Amino acid sequence: MGIRTTMSCGTTPEIFATIDFGTEITPEEAFAQQRKYQAKGPLVNSEYYTGWLDYWGSPHQRRGADVIAKHLKDILTTNASLNLYMLHGGTNFGFMNGVDIGSKGSRLISPTSYDYDAPLSEAGDTTWKYFKMREVLQQFNANPLPAVPANTSKLVQGALRIPPLKTFVDFKGYLVYWGLHVIESDSPKPMSELGLGYGFVCYTPRIPPKYQNKTVTLVFDEMSDEAIFVVDNVYKFSIGGAVKNYELKIELGVELDILVVNQGRAAYAPKGYHYLQECKGICGDVRFKDSNETLKGWKQYNINDTTIWEENHPNFPAENYIGKITKGSDLMDRFFEDCENRKEDQFKIQPILPIENNLDRYPSQIKSTQKEYQFVWESFFALQNTTDTYLRMKGFNKGQVYLNMYNLGRFWQEKGPQKTLFVPKNYLQAGLNVLLVIALDDYPTQQLNPPQYPEFEFVVQPDLG
Repeated sequence: MGIRTTMSCGTTPEIFATIDFGTEITPEEAFAQQRKYQAKGPLVNSEYYTGWLDYWGSPHQRRGADVIAKHLKDILTTNASLNLYMLHGGTNFGFMNGVDIGSKGSRLISPTSYDYDAPLSEAGDTTWKYFKMREVLQQFNANPLPAVPANTSKLVQGALRIPPLKTFVDFKGYLVYWGLHVIESDSPKPMSELGLGYGFVCYTPRIPPKYQNKTVTLVFDEMSDEAIFVVDNVYKFSIGGAVKNYELKIELGVELDILVVNQGRAAYAPKGYHYLQECKGICGDVRFKDSNETLKGWKQYNINDTTIWEENHPNFPAENYIGKITKGSDLMDRFFEDCENRKEDQFKIQPILPIENNLDRYPSQIKSTQKEYQFVWESFFALQNTTDTYLRMKGFNKGQVYLNMYNLGRFWQEKGPQKTLFVPKNYLQAGLNVLLVIALDDYPTQQLNPPQYPEFEFVVQPDLG
């Protein structure tokens, strides 16, 4: 951030001014800057950086335990106060990861994990860095520090297969059948005008007959963040990033679906950067380049946690979640009302198989002729006991994972660095569990000979790159 320049922009006299820094500067140099603008009062480092955040496509950030501990001691030796950022690594569950804007306007997208290489991991486990910092803190305390709780045990489970549940068109059809989340307009509307802050929007324009089954160039006034193009229920390709006046050559069919993904809201931009691309979805018109004719007759399908879960699991057993999810949220109201109106026998799913039988339930191979975009995948499994664990996807490249109604977050195996998703103990349950995957990329292992089902597994250690 540059403490030499940040406070020079001005301070509020009645508000106590602090600074933040990591190991890139000595405490003496840093606090000298604070004294320039805060002549009296305690010396305070309001954010002592114990690590740093990750971005998709970049190496996992690490900060050495010995270096962090040494600088901690130097700060305390000056009789200063500090706040650790972070003490405990976290998780960007759901769609809550952020985006930083780079120096040249690039979008740096944070992954689901906010482990931050912190002294306490995502799961709250102690690390070597934690104990090195504890040694320093003990030197400044006359009394012994409290005992350290043991790390939690972790669930381990080998590969379990995930069969396809719904194609992209099947899922859209379900929304139409229930009359939900479909908004029609002459021109495409951004997410904000569709009442959606997070999730996805599927845009389906009316393709004039003269352009059907022809190769055309489309021009988008503005679009953000990632767009997946599906022609006649077949995945074609995706483009990423916020773009203006974007030209796209595409072979059309009878129907075109454009699934636009919100990859995260901007959390930071550098000094001098004046344009934050926060308009999500298709923002402006789409036209044919050669004729300059504008595409009209758009249908927009809001796809968020509610639609993903409820439209795929209207019969999921009530006893598996009632009491575990807080009622009253926009996400859950209609789901609970629906469940309370159903008879008990309507919730029975047979058979409830032991977890080890998952491989027997689903054969290893899938049809090699399968070409339609398989949008929703699911797997049922049963557990006797639950603990914290980490989920690893195998076969999928990119998507969103739901476990027992909880949105675990995004995965993107090809980009990395993150390869596993943290699963808290309370997201699992003894008995029936269901894993739902929204595939945001073409299913790559269909190209294997013979094609195989994708899989998931639970592992002891996180793989963050």
